[in-house]
Amino acid sequence: MIVVADSSPLIALCRIGKRSLLRDLFSSLVVPEAVWNEVVLDHPGKAGVEEIGSIPWIEVKAVFDTSLVSLTDC
Repeated sequence: MIVVADSSPLIALCRIGKRSLLRDLFSSLVVPEAVWNEVVLDHPGKAGVEEIGSIPWIEVKAVFDTSLVSLTDC
């Protein structure tokens, strides 16, 4: 199963030392560029960020259909 992740579950799982759950549950984890930037680039040194940046099986992808992204902005 492939899953697209938002920043909150990534950070939370890394903070509690359970990032392995992501790999156990999903064969592939896709993170939109905006989420990657928000988590890894914009908050260096924040708890969980270094761990997220070092996960080799996270695939960062650009979002091409921005109309779908705007549907989730509440």
